[in-house]
Formats: sequence, C-alpha cells, structure tokens
Amino acid sequence: MDFDLTADQKLFRATTREFLEKEMPLTRVRELGESGVGFETDWWKRGSELGWNALTVDPAAGGDSISGEGLVDACIVAEE
Repeated sequence: MDFDLTADQKLFRATTREFLEKEMPLTRVRELGESGVGFETDWWKRGSELGWNALTVDPAAGGDSISGEGLVDACIVAEE
C-alpha cells in the first residue's frame, strides 16, 4: 500500500491549505464554532467551487477528484 501523495495531490493539498489560511484562518473557524453558526454560507460555496463537494461523487453523476481517488482527496481537505 502506497501512502505517498501524487504530485497532483501535493498541489491540491498546497492549494487547499493556501485557500484556508487566506480565507478562513483557524481563529475565524473557532469564532464561528463558538457563535453556533459553524460556517459561512459564502465560504462553503467557494469550497464547492474548488470541487470539495464532488470528491466522493461518481464521475457519471457529475463528481470527480484531482487524482481519481476521491476519498483520499477528501481526506486531504479534511486534514487541512
């Protein structure tokens, strides 16, 4: 079993991290959690535009992932 990320997955991880650090720093995430809101709708829409919602959806149904391994790519987003 290979646990190394592909070059595409490494780029995806870096892009995801950059987006999150710029657009939704951990301090803001904590503020939202404490307020009971949990997340900002506009921010979630932007994540959707990056394809986060489609990572584990079958390509025949309109989903896709950067590597073809949607669960691994979803884990990259979750980890970041």
